[in-house]
Order: sequence, then structure tokens, then C-alpha cells
Amino acid sequence: MVRGALPVVAVAVIGGGTGLVGVLNALGLAAFLLLGVRIGRVIDRVGAPERAMALSSVVRGACGLAVALMAWGGVLHGAIGAAALIVYAAVVGVADVFYSSGQGVLVARRLPREELRRGFGRIQTWALTGDGLGRLALAAVLAWGSTRWVWVAAAALYFLSCLSLGGGLIAWARKGRGARAERQRESGTRRPVGALEGGPDVGRGAFHALLASAPLRRVTVSNAVANAAAMAANTVLPVMALSVLAVPPQWYVGVGVLGALGGVLGAAVGSALVAR
Repeated sequence: MVRGALPVVAVAVIGGGTGLVGVLNALGLAAFLLLGVRIGRVIDRVGAPERAMALSSVVRGACGLAVALMAWGGVLHGAIGAAALIVYAAVVGVADVFYSSGQGVLVARRLPREELRRGFGRIQTWALTGDGLGRLALAAVLAWGSTRWVWVAAAALYFLSCLSLGGGLIAWARKGRGARAERQRESGTRRPVGALEGGPDVGRGAFHALLASAPLRRVTVSNAVANAAAMAANTVLPVMALSVLAVPPQWYVGVGVLGALGGVLGAAVGSALVAR
């Protein structure tokens, strides 16, 4: 929902162009590129993926409420509004890395090895389904009221995500030191499935290992080119639709819902193929 709302607010409310939209889109990818491996190692070593996911949801929800307050205060416009969106996108991007890394560690630890492919496929399908539903909710909010309510709705969904994690922060607070002691006992008897080995240069070593494999190099280059094309389209499209063509924001988001539904269908088919 947030990823769909950022370019709409940047163009329709603040009056930004391709430069601002490009920065907002790039911040999320930059967080994964620069911090993904290191954050994943920290979460795996500490052994608290649920805590990372819960904290990530709380941080993103709090940021959404902060932007909503700025919108109601009448300061979410001009240079101040653009700076607020950039900070918001940066913080949410890092929080997304914590959530995704925690989710990966959690699944790797909870599922048997033979179920990992099917499990990750199902998670991807549900993630794209949630993205489609989020865009549908975004279109409904924009049709019902102003963009101010978008941030409130996004914050509510993030807090709901936290509460759905087995009690979220409440369960974490109740477990306290007992949970940490239990994790330490488990780590002394077995190595978690998702454990990452290596020193501080594990990210560099993984990158060199990636380049050493010809099939992985081809897949990596193909993904990089496809992502670059998608990034360019996602930067130009909202500016052209909302600013040049004067398409209403709710209509623009509605078109995005159709694309999200196609992504859900593709993920469902891909999940079945990967499971085989």
C-alpha cells in the first residue's frame, strides 16, 4: 500500500517530478542492496526473527502516523513535504529489510528442508496477494477521502501485522530473558537451518561466489536489466499519468490493482512450478 501511495502523494500532492519519484523508488532497493546480507546475519545470530519482524512493523506504522500528522498540520508540501517523503521512504526501506530478513530466517528454521521451496513459494504468493489488496484499499481510500487517510490506513495495517506475529511485541515482552536463554540452549545443541557462516566479509564472499558461477551471472544480469526497466517505468509512469495526463489518483491506483492481480496469478503459477 505504501509503495503505491508514495508516487501518488509525491506527484499529486507535492507536485514532484521524475527526480523525486526516482529517489523514492530507489531508496527501498538501496536498503536491500547495501544492508540485506548484514542485517540477515545479525538476525540469524541473535536468533529472534519474530522480534525483528514485529519491530519493523511498529517502526513503519509509527512513521505512517508521523506523516499523517504532518499532512493534517498542513506542512506536507513543497520542500518540507519532499524531504519528509524521502526520510519516510528511507526508514521504511530499512525496516522492510529487517522484516524480509526475519521472515527468511523464520521460515528456514521452522520448515523442513524438503518444504522450503514450497513454503517460500506460498509466502511469495501471499505477499503479492497482500500487495494487490493493499492497492485496492488505497484506491478505496482515495475515492472516499483525501490522501491524509492513506497514511493512517497504512499505519493501521502495519500495526495489525505486528499483532498477527503471535502477539507481536506483547509476546516478546512477556517472554523476556527466558526466551533468550532458551535460544542459547538450542544454539548449543544444533545449528539452525538458516544460520549464516562467515566473518564480516561474508557479503563480499557471497558476491564473489555469485560472479564465479556462469549460470548465476546470467540470471543476475537478466534480473538487473529487468529491474532497471521496471524502475524506469515506475518513475516515469506516475508523473506522466498524474501530472501530464491529469488522471485522477484513484483511477491511477485502480490500474495498478489490475497489474497486482496479474502478479498474484503469476506468483501462484510460479509457486506450483517451483514446488515441482
